[in-house]
Amino acid sequence: MFSDNLSHAVLRLCEVRNLTYEMASAYCELSSRYFGDIARGRTNISILTLEKLCNGFRITPDGLLLPDADFLQQSVAVSKVYCFREIAGNFSYPACPHCHIKLERKY
Repeated sequence: MFSDNLSHAVLRLCEVRNLTYEMASAYCELSSRYFGDIARGRTNISILTLEKLCNGFRITPDGLLLPDADFLQQSVAVSKVYCFREIAGNFSYPACPHCHIKLERKY
């Protein structure tokens, strides 16, 4: 089920953005053979590969994996920031506009 949803999403993104497997695999920093296996649903991926796909396509994991999450593919402004005081200084992390969870990494 997961591989089928991911395969469908990857194929749809390549079609919509007019990308070949080679171009998409370069954006995602994956080998073209491995990317092709993902697109055909022939392999299970790790969380690191999921992160590479999201970064390469510039999309959130929800936008990639949820079939009806087209509204999530649009950029949404961050409206909330969490501030933390640490030894090296103050740090602020953006919060997801949808679920308000702190984003410690850029996706």
